[in-house]
Amino acid sequence: MKDKKTRKPKKISWDISEDEFTSLVKKTPQMHHKTGFLLAWGSGLRLQEVLDLKEHCINFEKGTLKVIQGKNSKDRYTVIPHGFTKEYNLE
Repeated sequence: MKDKKTRKPKKISWDISEDEFTSLVKKTPQMHHKTGFLLAWGSGLRLQEVLDLKEHCINFEKGTLKVIQGKNSKDRYTVIPHGFTKEYNLE
């Protein structure tokens, strides 16, 4: 008699609108949390990638972020969101 494999339940993906995201950012009191939200949203970073981001991985001149040991332990580059540096006076 064959044993049936138990299936893992599928994860439900959820999306939020730009208005919902803007509301979330406005209600967030701490600047480092806002920065993390904006980087994740604008650059497509995963949560752990935002948490692992170091200052030397940000290149404002080229407008890129270097993600070290991201998903599948791979390094990759992504863009800094448009207007991010001006909004936070980082240039």
